Amino acid sequence: MPVSKLKNIAILILLVADLLLLAFLVPNRMREETRAQEMKASLSRLYEDRGITLNAGDIPETRTLYALQLTDNTSAQVQAATALLGAQPIAEPDPAGWLHRFTAEGGSCSFGRESLVEARLEGIDKPAQTVLEDMGITWTGLRRDGETVAVTQTVMDVPIFSDGLTLTYTDGLLTAVDGVFFCGVQSPVRISQEPCMSAADALVLFLDRRFDLGWVGSCVKTLEQGYMQRDTASAASVQLTPVWELTTDTGSFYLDGLTGEIWSIS
Repeated sequence: MPVSKLKNIAILILLVADLLLLAFLVPNRMREETRAQEMKASLSRLYEDRGITLNAGDIPETRTLYALQLTDNTSAQVQAATALLGAQPIAEPDPAGWLHRFTAEGGSCSFGRESLVEARLEGIDKPAQTVLEDMGITWTGLRRDGETVAVTQTVMDVPIFSDGLTLTYTDGLLTAVDGVFFCGVQSPVRISQEPCMSAADALVLFLDRRFDLGWVGSCVKTLEQGYMQRDTASAASVQLTPVWELTTDTGSFYLDGLTGEIWSIS
């Protein structure tokens, strides 16, 4: 048989296999989506029965998140310091109150425990987005207030709920950077076996514990999945726990996606 005919037969077999696979996957995917929508509708009715408003369309999909560990990354700190201070920043030995401190003609940049960062600069003529990219930071929720820009850092496109990072401009020039800077987000290490609980489980748990929490609201506005920094004994690493941030009409709460612990956001 000619080679050309063999190729055509092989192509036809592959096409048939692809069609059979689609015929199997599409109905399954549709059934999964239908079950998800039914679950959200059931949760909305459950809340409504308790006199609480929860729109089914506001319930997000759940990402499979595990607890992570970020290791202190000197190269990431050098990259950030270089972006702020210019080429060849000088590392100071044993900076008082800080783990690492870099200086240059353009100012100083210090990195401390609990991922704190503080930079004082002579003035950089760069927009905030460019500065963040040069520092190696991925972010979400960029917010402007006059000459101040605030962002929330992310890991694997998931927000890290913290004080965030604030860039301060004076007369159009960047003069200060303060807040939290997480190193090692490019190479996080998974440290838990169990994944974060689903949005449905988080909502049911909150509903069950609402009186213990002293919550007397009537509406759940938003539910967002993210990470929260947890205390560790080591200054060289940071542990991130998957959490749900739940916002209501009378306050906001964090819900630990692994332990189920719930606490109010002050």
